[in-house]
Amino acid sequence: LVNQAINERIPKNNDPGPYKLGIGDRLTITQMTNVKDETGFTKRIVSRSIAIADDGFASIIGIGRVPLAGLTQFEAEDLLYERLVFEEVTPEFELYISSFVSKRIQVTNNLLEKKGSNATEYETNVFQIFYSNNPIYINEIMATAKVLLPKGEDALIILVRNNEEYRISLRNVIEGKHNKIRLLPDDHITINPLPYRPETAIIMGEVVNPRLYTLSPSNRRTLSEALYSADTFDPVSSDTSQIYLLRPKKDNKVIGYHLDASNPSRLILANKLELRPGDIIYVAPQPVTNYNRALMQIFGAYAMTVDPASASKNVSDG
Repeated sequence: LVNQAINERIPKNNDPGPYKLGIGDRLTITQMTNVKDETGFTKRIVSRSIAIADDGFASIIGIGRVPLAGLTQFEAEDLLYERLVFEEVTPEFELYISSFVSKRIQVTNNLLEKKGSNATEYETNVFQIFYSNNPIYINEIMATAKVLLPKGEDALIILVRNNEEYRISLRNVIEGKHNKIRLLPDDHITINPLPYRPETAIIMGEVVNPRLYTLSPSNRRTLSEALYSADTFDPVSSDTSQIYLLRPKKDNKVIGYHLDASNPSRLILANKLELRPGDIIYVAPQPVTNYNRALMQIFGAYAMTVDPASASKNVSDG
């Protein structure tokens, strides 16, 4: 059922190609310049940081404004070389990207543990990661997002890329099955908990409070935990040697287990027997309890059949 709810669809394209410069990216350019001093001209290395402006241009000393947005680093180097040669400026320079800010990956984490809550509750955290020329994989994002995934459960990762939606199991990512999913610029990731249906067992019979006993898929309860929780055994009427666990099977069949909890050595089995959704725990009454109830039913039936008038006459005659 979990696999059907997630219905995984993994992106096949994991090659974003070389990084392309964008608005806001900063470059560091190191140029060889001629400086005139008292001995004549000498060469000096000068470095400066430049940013790509809103119109996609960057200003370079000696050649003016150059359109760099949308180019790879190698394409930008070729363009600068051509312009330097054209302007008869020494074409000796180095260029590297010093700050990546033009492209982002957005993450919406709906699986962040709510602080100060005793139960498993979540709150939403939205953040962005700057995309760079260093590969970023989806498992790295999960580590940054600090997701809370209860034991035994799974969650759904939705990856939206170019108006296409991909569905990924968070459990598979954590277990290392999808480490090679590389993220691309402008990817949008949403992490959602799965709507697990509440699971319960039934506690009935000679107990203080017949009830539904809540089960958690992340922390399986055992038979002993259910029996010795609050409001289970009736200290007066429960027969701890006659405890039954009824478990539904396929084809409308039921398998039954008998536990004699009056024998402490047999409680070891109750500690190992995990409950499953739909289990029925029945605690039988003591024989004397059945006897007392039978007497109460007999006397109750007798009281209903006796004529009140004749009863009062017999009392007065006596």
